[in-house]
Amino acid sequence: MAKEWWEDAPLAREKPTEWWKDAPLAEASAQKKQAEEGFFTGAGKSVMGGLRDTAGSLYSAGATALGANEEVVESAKAAAERSKEGPQALKRFQADIEKRKTADDTGILAGIKNVAGATFDNPEGAFQMVVSQLPNTGVALGAGAAGAAAGSLLGPVGTVAGFLTGLFTANTALELGGKAQEKARDGNFSEAERFEAMREGVIKGGVVTAVDAATFGASKWILGTANRAVETATVRAI
Repeated sequence: MAKEWWEDAPLAREKPTEWWKDAPLAEASAQKKQAEEGFFTGAGKSVMGGLRDTAGSLYSAGATALGANEEVVESAKAAAERSKEGPQALKRFQADIEKRKTADDTGILAGIKNVAGATFDNPEGAFQMVVSQLPNTGVALGAGAAGAAAGSLLGPVGTVAGFLTGLFTANTALELGGKAQEKARDGNFSEAERFEAMREGVIKGGVVTAVDAATFGASKWILGTANRAVETATVRAI
């Protein structure tokens, strides 16, 4: 019996490749890569992410003050993109907090409970959160130190007043920038939202300054502008 022409084709004798069978291998490779992120790598990514977020918040604050609304929108987009690149443990920590918020987000006590529970279950992610807030803390305390140095010309009272003024200025800028980015996430930033962000930033800056003055900057670890999920889980938005 004569063979059909296609039976001699080389491809006809080969077993067809089923592309979907390679998918588990790709997934396993991704999981292996995820597991390879070490402690110091995650901490380093947290610090770098914190630096970029702090700079982004300050830029957003300046753009808001100047009425450059389109620049605020671009800043919000950049912040959203950066959040996707964060260290894995921090992402799990944030996801855990969001899950707990869904179950209970009725006030500051619930917020503290949510953060404490997520910290217990994700200690490395909690550490990365603390590390990511170091740039924010540095900016606030640096501004406070500069204010204290300037105020020292007027004696002890001037030193304290200068420190608090510098601290308030930096905190207000960070919080204002964060609030503006939050409102611009949908791709729009109206004049009404701009003025609302400034109002909220000033109020929140005052609250955070009071806590900073009592804790020497430790509030940034909980109220930091680098991660709005942790902020809203800890303190209800003003």
